[in-house]
Amino acid sequence: MADGSYEYIVRQKSEGALLAKKLWCIIGYVAFPIAAAVLVINLFYGSMLIIPAFVMVIGVEILLIFFSWRFTHVEFESVILGNRLTITTIKARSYRKVSLELDIKAFSEIGLFTPEASEHLEGVTLHKDYIFISSLDSDNIYYGIFSEGEDQCAVYFETTPEAFSHIKRLNHSAARRAEISRKEDIQS
Repeated sequence: MADGSYEYIVRQKSEGALLAKKLWCIIGYVAFPIAAAVLVINLFYGSMLIIPAFVMVIGVEILLIFFSWRFTHVEFESVILGNRLTITTIKARSYRKVSLELDIKAFSEIGLFTPEASEHLEGVTLHKDYIFISSLDSDNIYYGIFSEGEDQCAVYFETTPEAFSHIKRLNHSAARRAEISRKEDIQS
């Protein structure tokens, strides 16, 4: 956009930690009714309360699935407004939390996350990584190195090439450092 505001939302793909979280949820969804059925049978065997108890177990299972499964859907929204980059994590399509907010000029290096950039970052001492990407297969992954107090940190996020052009205009020296680092890695 011409006014210096860009918004980009990506949905985290089911791989890695998110896939493990979903698998644990499914295991829980299967284990809960089995454990509840054993408990109901032990408590109410031979009683007329066994039927309402099973109905209650089914109701609790439905509520458990309804309220927990939607939290396995995670989206990341990167917003560039003027000279600020704000990354928000959206869970269950409605719960929003600002995960990171930075001044674009605070980046000491920023660029497209390529295999060369990955090799370069392996040699940089980083104290913390902030990862807000849909998948490692994405073509629009960018990285930025910044300081957080005494710590040197990296953020990985997705945005459009137009938004990154805006970032380059605001912090040309950081984008230039990333290009020089990649050229040095290619020559090595």
